[in-house]
Amino acid sequence: MQASAQQQAASTTEQSSAIQEFASTLEEIGESGMQISERAKSVSTDAEAASHAAGTGVDAVRDTTRAMDSI
Repeated sequence: MQASAQQQAASTTEQSSAIQEFASTLEEIGESGMQISERAKSVSTDAEAASHAAGTGVDAVRDTTRAMDSI
């Protein structure tokens, strides 16, 4: 009977450890998700800025070409 109680206690301890490890893993996944989200927002902002700069550059080239054509 004592051996059975010890086995049950050991099993319970293993299950508790597994649950704690699982909870830690979920927390790490959540943190990683937040970091990925922040990085994606940053990349999106940079891409929008690059797109705007490219549009400004295209307009400048177009204006220069028109000025040269009028000479």
